[in-house]
Amino acid sequence: MWWASIFILAAWSTVAGSMEVIHRKELSTTVGGNVTLHCQLSQDKEVLQITWQKESGRTSENIATASPSHGFRLMGRYLNRASLRTEGWDSSALTLHSASLEDEGCYKCIFNVFPSSPVEGRMCLKIHVISEPQVEIRSLSQVGDKKESEMLAVSCLAMGKPAPEITWDLPHGYHGGLQLHHIWHSNQMVTVISNFTHSPSWPPPEKPATCVIHHPALIMEIKLPLPPLHNQKGYMGEIGICFAVLLFVHLGLLGYCFWKRKPWQERQDHSWLWVLPCYWALGEANPNTDEGKSAPTCSIQG
Repeated sequence: MWWASIFILAAWSTVAGSMEVIHRKELSTTVGGNVTLHCQLSQDKEVLQITWQKESGRTSENIATASPSHGFRLMGRYLNRASLRTEGWDSSALTLHSASLEDEGCYKCIFNVFPSSPVEGRMCLKIHVISEPQVEIRSLSQVGDKKESEMLAVSCLAMGKPAPEITWDLPHGYHGGLQLHHIWHSNQMVTVISNFTHSPSWPPPEKPATCVIHHPALIMEIKLPLPPLHNQKGYMGEIGICFAVLLFVHLGLLGYCFWKRKPWQERQDHSWLWVLPCYWALGEANPNTDEGKSAPTCSIQG
């Protein structure tokens, strides 16, 4: 009799050993997204109950159950944040809605199968999150600094979990070694700061410098073009000088044209001293004035 019992136990062990749960070992989603954990038995067996658990340290808490006799049941904080479905009782899917960082961890799906012992599958969920990247540009020149070239500090910042990857797409002529800094936070978030120094040149490059963000939470990389990096004060001064020179040349040519329109005799009787925007006509000496002196008058000649 006892030989028969041993044979039956051995047969059950063989059946239980040959049966397994098919599932993905690792999953990921972003904060606010939905993710579905799925388990399926490798054999079609009579399932008494399916239990979903979330590991918490050394213990596990029940978060959902499903059985042919009692139906579906969600528990705890997953009551209004998850949904459960089955397909023929040999598979089960638990969907988490609006995932948060607290949902990260490992989950187990346990199938109570008759007449064998329970079989389970274990999978771990990663939650990804990234903040809005930022680009900052600040001047390194001190007050009263009379250097012709201004040094600029350019920084690109992003915070996420896991740590974002920051690279630069820089045009030719940008100098200054790149520096990378990491700041770890208690909630597993990491702030990454990449910066470099730049001395503006003229003319500015045709292609702007671009900060490129890579992260698992992004469908595609983020590119943040920088505004033109140049010294506004220096360039405005150069533009002012050019404008003044052009204005002087223009008025000089205009005065020369007016002077050419005068009759030849009138040009011989007077000498002209141009003082923009009018000119002084120096005529012959007036006998009523001091000898050798002339009375200058300022007039606009048409």
